[in-house]
Amino acid sequence: MTVRIERPFRTIGPIFQGSGISQETGKRLADAGLKKALVIYDKGIEAIGIGPKIAQSIKDAGLVVVESNLVQADPPDTSVNMIAEIGRREEVDCIVAVGGGSTIDTAKGVNVLLTNPGEIGIYFDRTIPQKPGKYLVAIPTTAGTGSESTGGGIVTNTEVQVKGVIAGAATVANLILVDPDLTLGVPPYVTATTGFDVLAHAIDGMLSIFANDITKSIASETIRLFNANIEEVVTNGKNVEARNNMLTAASLGGLIITGANCSLSHSFGHSIGATHHIAHGNCVGRFLPPTIDYVAEQKPKEIMMIADAFGLDYNPEGDINEISRKIGEHITDLANRMGLKTMLDIEPEVDKLDVLIPMAKADVMTTSTPRPLTDEGAKWIIERAYSY
Repeated sequence: MTVRIERPFRTIGPIFQGSGISQETGKRLADAGLKKALVIYDKGIEAIGIGPKIAQSIKDAGLVVVESNLVQADPPDTSVNMIAEIGRREEVDCIVAVGGGSTIDTAKGVNVLLTNPGEIGIYFDRTIPQKPGKYLVAIPTTAGTGSESTGGGIVTNTEVQVKGVIAGAATVANLILVDPDLTLGVPPYVTATTGFDVLAHAIDGMLSIFANDITKSIASETIRLFNANIEEVVTNGKNVEARNNMLTAASLGGLIITGANCSLSHSFGHSIGATHHIAHGNCVGRFLPPTIDYVAEQKPKEIMMIADAFGLDYNPEGDINEISRKIGEHITDLANRMGLKTMLDIEPEVDKLDVLIPMAKADVMTTSTPRPLTDEGAKWIIERAYSY
């Protein structure tokens, strides 16, 4: 019997991948007939020379370049509005985002504002119509968020200190250039935490109520790539092949988000990240084991697919909760060896995390869970996280 897919699988703009491909940015923009580029990055990417080097490649191709280093982490609406005003004033016809998820999400917000009126906060309301944006190029410098291959972005609403989703025709990249050379200098902890974000996209997507055969196949390969390469990229960051494999996994993770959404590890990851200001990948990495356990009985087939992707031995006729626990222990062992902060490092007093319960329940990713998240369930997940 053919299974009907109720939620369509969506794809994004073309992805080109390979060492040094970021230096072709200018030629590709010129070939597309573009004349004036807004190149955005953060101060870290500026300091190590990546942003200015790509900007120079665009200048060398004959385009006029406007540069901005005003990108901030967890991009606030204020910085999006500020950079957009530069782009409007300069009348650019394309945007090039060079950086991690914060930079690419900032560029998506800026792109909305280049062709639509007002400030970005208006567009947290997804019912507000949007015109398509300018030509958008995404060049990731970390293997984690997968924002380059998603159909939306996350911007912080500074008025209420809540992350909002922006989505529409202007938030999809027209061109994605994935260059492993740009990730060679990423420090071990950042490499590890962004890598665990990749894993969380795959597992959350696998367990989402919106998952289908396509997204589950992609998720299985993403988990396999993570498992085979995370230790190498953390301990030997100069391995270009391993870096390239993790970038592949990250871009696949973005496709999973687009096709199936995330789920509970992100609900709790967003919440504890807001209260304790810990790296996002560290947060979701620690909440993966208990959230997998929470939905194991609702998703037994998918639990076994996850175990298979990790290459774990298990009895397919055995208790699904035991299989889930084995997955959680494997993830925890990797997280410990890769230097992620433990739950006790993040918060020594478990009862203080009761503050996460309403936050996780209200998080947009909770809409994807196959088992409803109650107060009691959220409390169980928090306490369970400390048992790993």
